[in-house]
Amino acid sequence: MQTSKIKTDGVYAIRRGANLERFAVDEIVTTKSVDKSTSKIVGYVIKDGKREHKLTLDPSDIIGPFEEQAALVEQKRVEDEKRKLAAEERERQARADRRALYKFVGAEVPRNEKDYHQLFRMNYGSVEISGEGKTELLKKIREITGTKMADLKVVSDA
Repeated sequence: MQTSKIKTDGVYAIRRGANLERFAVDEIVTTKSVDKSTSKIVGYVIKDGKREHKLTLDPSDIIGPFEEQAALVEQKRVEDEKRKLAAEERERQARADRRALYKFVGAEVPRNEKDYHQLFRMNYGSVEISGEGKTELLKKIREITGTKMADLKVVSDA
């Protein structure tokens, strides 16, 4: 974060490990030389409403105002949870569809749903139908409808 946007007595977010923590700024120490100026932010980590560890940080270690960052983290967590639930629902539906396809063609459902050599297999939350699976489906459809390949006429666009 830019030093000019950091205020003393402000509470900011810093990342320690995978967690956001509150950091209360006590002072901003700026050192000037001929070429440039450097700043260090001195403050405390706040846990359970109490000041715990005194730290000196580079301004780039401060992410932003804590409340703002905490809201963004919560929003991301909610979005990730929704995405996970949607993926689980797609997976559940694909499993049910796979079982229904095997039942429809009258074949036994293999245990390993991702094994490549099957009529119908799971892949990334959907069902893939192999060439043999298409053949079995067409056989069953012909059986149900009483249609033979010789009875089918090809209709041209002309």
